[in-house]
Amino acid sequence: MSPAFTPATAAELCALGFLVGVFGTLVGAGGGFILTPILLLVYPHSSPALLTAISLVAVFFNAGSGTIVYARQRRIDYRSGMIFAVSTLPGSVLGVIVAGKVSRPGFDVVMGVVLVAVAIWLRRGLTEPGDGETSRGQARVITERAPRRFPSASSSALSSGRTSRSG
Repeated sequence: MSPAFTPATAAELCALGFLVGVFGTLVGAGGGFILTPILLLVYPHSSPALLTAISLVAVFFNAGSGTIVYARQRRIDYRSGMIFAVSTLPGSVLGVIVAGKVSRPGFDVVMGVVLVAVAIWLRRGLTEPGDGETSRGQARVITERAPRRFPSASSSALSSGRTSRSG
């Protein structure tokens, strides 16, 4: 049974939403990777479709408000952003369809495996161009308004399935 929706529950969800919003926007991921696992724990009998829909609505508003602020700071690479946006549309439609058909235990396992795999991938780090890897594509440089320049790893990272680790 799901917890009762009380004023205390509403306050806890608001605090969670705030924290997810800050961190999700900080890393540019929206926060769904944090919110969905928490919702899975808090609402153990709810369907994956319901919980992912809740997460998507929260991420939609979080991403929208973050995008406005980043646009005002002139930090958006619109060309890359539009390519990613267009290419995510079919995946998001497929995700909604699959979430409606998968069982809750199956969803829990898949979510856990994906989160662990991403954590390992990020922690392990990947080779930087020049460490025996060949770079494909055209090199791009992203310049902030400040202006600080950042070589974009997207040209070689996307084509080879790799990303570089800074610092």
